[in-house]
Amino acid sequence: MFTTARPEESFFSKLAKIPSILLLLIFSAVIFIESAALLLLLSRSNLSNQLRERGLASQGVQSSGWKLYQNKELGFEFKYPPEMSRDQAIRPGIVDRFFLFETPLKGSGETLNGLLLNMEISPYPTTNDAASFIASFFHEDSKQITTENTVIGQLVPAEIVHIEESGSTIAENMYVFVKLSGGEILEMQMFWTGKNLEKYEKIANQILATFKLTD
Repeated sequence: MFTTARPEESFFSKLAKIPSILLLLIFSAVIFIESAALLLLLSRSNLSNQLRERGLASQGVQSSGWKLYQNKELGFEFKYPPEMSRDQAIRPGIVDRFFLFETPLKGSGETLNGLLLNMEISPYPTTNDAASFIASFFHEDSKQITTENTVIGQLVPAEIVHIEESGSTIAENMYVFVKLSGGEILEMQMFWTGKNLEKYEKIANQILATFKLTD
């Protein structure tokens, strides 16, 4: 005796047998997972765009041929241009110091064009406290001050205070505060002066873009 095979139950027939409350839960879970994934993707994209705009992301930095500075005691490193000199003198309270100065024409009486990077350990317990103090210290009507919470180098959290001096002085200051692995607050004082401010600001940002915490 031959039996006739029953036609396979369709997907929609099986779906109709599932309780509506269970279907609602499954649908909600799928929507939640997809939304979370989309938000994560957008947040990473926005972060990458912000870093690229500021020039502080480590990827794509034109630092070929730059020298590597390593501080194994405090656990950080960064790269700096070969034309920048390291201060060989040991100064109390100073972690390290770098400078790049270009001599003006003789008899011109112009201020030196250049960039100075000075590093110290801040006495304040947090990067926010240190940044707030610097911002309040320079708070005058003759200066434009901006404070920013951001990341530098390989996604290292940092507080940055940018000070534009006005009047007869052509100079800019940028104070960068980073919490090191040992808990110390590193204060990077970046000061550039002269007529070519954009050139030195770019170098300062490129240095920060190579900053990395090490073990």
